[in-house]
Amino acid sequence: MKNSEAKDILLSQILVVIATILVIARLNLRLRIQKRKLLLSDILMVAAWISGLITAAFSPVFAVLDAFDPSVHTTLKGYHGGTANLVLILKLLFASSFPFYTTLYLCKAALLAVYLQVFPEFMVKRLRFLWATIWFVGISYIITIVILFCICLPINRSWDLRPSRTCPKWTYAVTFHVGWGLSFLGDLLVFILPWLIVPALHVRRTLRLGIYFTFLLGTVNMAVSLVRFVMIWKAGADSSISLSTIVFWSALDVNIGLVVACLPSLRPYFGSRTKSQEPSRESNSWESTRKHSGFGNRTICFHSQQRGSEAWPSSSDSHARYSSIDQTVVGSWDDTKGFTDANDIELRDLPGARTRDVKYGK
Repeated sequence: MKNSEAKDILLSQILVVIATILVIARLNLRLRIQKRKLLLSDILMVAAWISGLITAAFSPVFAVLDAFDPSVHTTLKGYHGGTANLVLILKLLFASSFPFYTTLYLCKAALLAVYLQVFPEFMVKRLRFLWATIWFVGISYIITIVILFCICLPINRSWDLRPSRTCPKWTYAVTFHVGWGLSFLGDLLVFILPWLIVPALHVRRTLRLGIYFTFLLGTVNMAVSLVRFVMIWKAGADSSISLSTIVFWSALDVNIGLVVACLPSLRPYFGSRTKSQEPSRESNSWESTRKHSGFGNRTICFHSQQRGSEAWPSSSDSHARYSSIDQTVVGSWDDTKGFTDANDIELRDLPGARTRDVKYGK
């Protein structure tokens, strides 16, 4: 194994280790510190991590088979390891696509599950956009996997070396362009979503910058994805681009996605543990609210006012409803169950958060 190959593998494995540490920290926060059950976002994140480990396991195997030699092109032109190993590499390349795309989409799903918890119910249009994104991401994953497995049938043609049986080049181009395009558009939509709600929070500047920085890391993931696209696109015409380069950027794409997906839920580790001090003129009102909600003095409640057709829910025996916010938006009112449990919500430790005047339904 050459030094360049070893460095590429080492860097990708370091990212896997970082993602593993973040996942463990996330589980520790949920199970030991908060003493809560795992949420859907936690389960999806663990599934993404497992899928990411499976994806990362292919790189050392390729290295052992000398597929990462700089002279080996992405089409495996220049490989001199024998026919049997060549067929094995083609099989592994085909098999690695499934955990690769699965990891990418599970990371998106984990973030979307967090957004479902923090988007308040009165933001109707934002919720519609969120659900549209969820449906788009789910359908995109299905389309990608279907194309991957069905564009060249029977499947064994993907590693058949006979010219009359091997898959035509256009099938690889279609698979890559559709797979990358849908995934990147999904990343873009997931990246846009937080900015629909974060500006509605009135928090200290340092805290706001911290939130922005957390979500801006998504731009790093999209930048790596763009580089991967350019590299693979150039590989179609430039034989100087090696297979190891493509695998390296693909590993960066999936592992950075894992890291970025873990970060938002880890904010409680870095948030202030002190309770916010509010003006005394507000304290009495908030104390009264605390008694109604049972969430303590860190919960912020909002009284509803009739604002057209998208006002807060109403009932015959109540003139007001509350939406609890703990760090971002923590709970929602349920006419049958009252408030949801604030401890089950992500991003909990943002003391002193208040909403600005937000138009209902926007």
